[in-house]
This record gives sequence, C-alpha cells and structure tokens, in this order.
Amino acid sequence: MAARPDLLALQGGLGVYRALPPGVSSMPARAAMARFPSDQGTRLVAHVETEGSPADSLWGSWAVVGANGHVLARTRCELSISACDPTGRRVAQFDAVVPPGDYRVHIAVEDRRGHRGVVRLESSVGPPELGFVLSDLVMVCGALPGTQANGPVWIEPNFEHRLGRSRALSVYFEVGHLAVGTDGRSHFRYRYVVRGVAQEGQPGPGAQPAFEATREEENAGPFRRQFVSAPIRALAPGLYEFEIDVLDLRSGATAKRAVRFVKE
Repeated sequence: MAARPDLLALQGGLGVYRALPPGVSSMPARAAMARFPSDQGTRLVAHVETEGSPADSLWGSWAVVGANGHVLARTRCELSISACDPTGRRVAQFDAVVPPGDYRVHIAVEDRRGHRGVVRLESSVGPPELGFVLSDLVMVCGALPGTQANGPVWIEPNFEHRLGRSRALSVYFEVGHLAVGTDGRSHFRYRYVVRGVAQEGQPGPGAQPAFEATREEENAGPFRRQFVSAPIRALAPGLYEFEIDVLDLRSGATAKRAVRFVKE
C-alpha cells in the first residue's frame, strides 16, 4: 500500500479503494511538506513533483483538510519547469496559513491525456509560539532562488535527501519572533554541524563533527529567511545528520532542528 498512492485503505485495511476515477491512469508523483512561522499561525508549505518535459501541459492541486473534515485551503496551478532537472521534471509549491490542529493534505498532478498522480500527507500544528521560533529545515536541490518582497520564498526541495558529487549541502529555514532593539534590528547567531549517523540510526556518542561552522547575522525586524550551505564533497559515503542551532543574541532564546541525508 505504501507504494500504491492510487489506492486508499480504510479502517486499517478492512476496505481498499481506488483513489482515481474510472478511465484515469496512474502517473508518478511525490511530495513533501514543511511548517514555517507566521504572524497569523503556522504556514504549511507543500511541494510536489512529477516527470515531465518543458513541452508537457501539467497541472497540480492540493487541498488541506482539518480533523473535522472542513477544507481550509484549496489551490490549483500549472506545474513549473524544475530548476534542478529542466528537461525531466515539473514542480509546484502550495502554501496556506492554518490554526493549530491535525491536517490531511491531498495533492494531485495530472495531464491532458487521462493520467493522474496522487499523494496524501499528514501534519500536526501545535499552539502558536509567542517567542522565538525556528521552522522546519528543507534541503534544497539546486540553485537558490530570490525571495518575493511580500510573499513566500519559492524553493525546490531535494525529495530524496541524497547527494552524489555535490560540493555543498543547501538548507533553507525561517526564524520568527526575533527580539528587536530600539534600532529596529535583530541580532542572532547560528551554528551548524554535520555528523555521521551509525547503522542503528543515532549519531555516535562523542563522535567528532565531520564539519561545523558558526556565523552571526543582523536583520531588519523580527523575521528572517535563511539559506545555509555546508561542504560535503570530502565526506565518505554514508548517512549523515545536518543540525542547526540558532541563538537570539538579544533575548538569549535558542532553537534547534536537524535533517538527515545520504552521501553517495
């Protein structure tokens, strides 16, 4: 069932139904979702990709459904050409600000020839954090795009969390509710560490980081968008963890997040 997103199981498998309408064939699709801070709550951001050339006409859609069955967001758009694989993939990004709760997210891609791919994700959003907050970490797969003045950053994630001959690991995150001084500026420091992960799935006790770095930043206002890159070319093949620790230098608040990847 995990390999068949076109099938839907109910009540632990007592009933299995085809999620596609009659006459529609399945097409490959995969998606990922992350949570980012927002003044109105939490912003859910979903990315979807499928196979497709620049000449293909492909569309994507998503629906965010609360635990009570109410649809909080629904969007449809044409898929964009991938910046990481322009000739072979098409991608889309969806986002919506949601209140605390548990959510089911239904994502679909389709073409004009009767093919459709579906992905179902789940996310839990906790109560709003009044103080310093750090978003999920998102591995990005290629060139870093510019930001929009009054909207979200459009990024393309590395869905597989696998890196081959890449010289650097690139990660995107957002920081909210930084303490602001009388000059209207915030001041923070971030430290990131790359550690090897043992076969049992945990970083080795006392293991030395494969790479680490620290940097201080100043920012206008309490909100920061940040890309960070770490060199990984010299790493041996294996499983690694990228951990980032952010310190608000005005308030002393800290937050930490981590994401794992495979160096091939």
